[in-house]
Amino acid sequence: MKVAVLGNCQSHTFARCADLLVRDTRFDAKEIQSSDQNVSEILLGYKTAFVQPQLVKDIDPSLTKKIRIIPFPRISFGGLHPDNMYMDYDGARSYSPTGPYHSAIALACWYHGVSRETAKSLYTNKTFEALRFPRFYEHAKKVLIAEGAACGIDIEPLFAKWLNSELFMLTLNHPTLQPMFDVAKILVSKAGFDVLDAGLYPEHHLLKFPIMPVYPDIAHRFGHTGSFYFKRDDRRPGGAGVFDLGSFVDASYDIYDGMDRSKMALGVILREPYLSYFSTIKDKPSATPKSRRKHPYVDLPDYNRWKQSIANVKPEDVDPVVSGQFKLTKDDKVATAGSCFAQHLAKALQRSGLQYYVPETGDPAHGYGTYSARYGNVYTTAQLNQLIDRAYGRFTPVDVAWQKDETIFVDPFRPEMPLEDSSSVEALVASREKLFGFVRTMIETMDYFVFTLGLTEAWRSKADGAVFPLAPGVAAGEMDFDKYEFVNFTAEEVTRDLLEAISKIRAINPRVKFILTVSPVPLAATYESRHVLVSTTYSKSVLRIAAEAATKAVHDVFYFPSYEIITGNFNRGAYYEDDLREVKMTGVDHVMRLFLRHCTNVSEKNDELDEATLAAIEENNDILCAEDMLI
Repeated sequence: MKVAVLGNCQSHTFARCADLLVRDTRFDAKEIQSSDQNVSEILLGYKTAFVQPQLVKDIDPSLTKKIRIIPFPRISFGGLHPDNMYMDYDGARSYSPTGPYHSAIALACWYHGVSRETAKSLYTNKTFEALRFPRFYEHAKKVLIAEGAACGIDIEPLFAKWLNSELFMLTLNHPTLQPMFDVAKILVSKAGFDVLDAGLYPEHHLLKFPIMPVYPDIAHRFGHTGSFYFKRDDRRPGGAGVFDLGSFVDASYDIYDGMDRSKMALGVILREPYLSYFSTIKDKPSATPKSRRKHPYVDLPDYNRWKQSIANVKPEDVDPVVSGQFKLTKDDKVATAGSCFAQHLAKALQRSGLQYYVPETGDPAHGYGTYSARYGNVYTTAQLNQLIDRAYGRFTPVDVAWQKDETIFVDPFRPEMPLEDSSSVEALVASREKLFGFVRTMIETMDYFVFTLGLTEAWRSKADGAVFPLAPGVAAGEMDFDKYEFVNFTAEEVTRDLLEAISKIRAINPRVKFILTVSPVPLAATYESRHVLVSTTYSKSVLRIAAEAATKAVHDVFYFPSYEIITGNFNRGAYYEDDLREVKMTGVDHVMRLFLRHCTNVSEKNDELDEATLAAIEENNDILCAEDMLI
């Protein structure tokens, strides 16, 4: 049996992958290089054809009744190669030292008369930020996912797998082998072929073409190393060969020096922000003189170095974010949950003009708006996991209510929440059921979920494992060691519960993105037989490890370093009140300035709030904190 595979240069590797997956079938790659080629004629003689979407429209409609047409996607993603560009010269495609892909940075530097040595020093995060390279990532991802959807494939989980394992693009439009193999396997299976994956992989056709590096400062954002090595097209005279950054820039300048500027189609470098950035670059000696011996730390950007990013920077200018991997808009529904510090973030979101999502609305005096729903402080990942299960009827704890006195009952799972009616168990249960409805609404409709990890210490029911934010007897009820036990969760347990919670939410709302933070507020008290400072260090270390693990394991889970901004020794404790525990608004302001700058498309109103504004905010910044009952 013969099957046609029509598309761009990716069709060859797709066909070879399909050959290894399907027995007794030959997949014929038909690369379409020109609009003059007659797609319909090429398909004659075939009963089945895999065709890229851009070519489907060129097929004679009468032929689609005779041939089964299965679209397969172009795997193009410029998020890892935002510096790649094409350039035409005198009406025809021009070539860089490696092939058709030019470096926009090198070309812009040459155009503006920047010296070669200075140009070589500009491949750093500072330049990438100025040129808005991080924005390429989200846009390119949406384009790739849309291409997959047009072909009946959910690219999003595949994307996370590819990016976690490798820098999966060779250029902006040439993938590595694994994405091609995964897509081929899915599509031939969906087409009804008997698939046998023997773990064998074919030769990757695209390795013959140029390979452009993912620069280190870009690769670091995704947990990879990156490089500055540029591979030539094997098919060019002289063979392949590899350029390092210096030789690539020199060879690029040599090419551009021989060109007539009036015949160059310079495209993106003649637009903003390229014009404003490169027109102001002043020549300076190379950051790494040729005489200096290379080692792995020589070319690291400033943010990798303590002296340049901390010691020599004003405290208010310290920026550990580096770059934003997500961009909130005013249309995004941003829900929050977590420890007491999460309430600061919620209030700051409201002030910034972003959409703080609160499905459960009402009088703030009764806790409405403290979080997106009135679930109170969710200190541990176990609590978060439990809240989801309770909201969807998968878990009903034995403890229904704790009695405070003859007329007041307290919800064991939100003891600090001021409910409208606490006079009976029935009223408390009714309020809780109402809450669960809003929790479900929140989970099913939110776009972003900001969760602040707060504690590892908790109290747990021996009867059913229910986890409480406070020990029985503190806010209400009575402590009974036959019924309840103290627990201090390990890094493995916290990570497991966090990943389970993310998985449960994603199963309900696949598009939601997660932003994780760690509370900088120290423990009010510890039940461990040791100093509270030691317990605080343990707790925050475990939570930070769990947050890191989640960002590495799951796509669209991001960490924002509010903990590092508040606790960092660079601010000399200036972000804490006199009790060295409560966070000042100046600290929250620093966090939100960086959040707005890197992670939203909302402009910063002021780099710093004035004293009068801060004082007004402080007056209206009461925080509901169950832990305060321990003091």
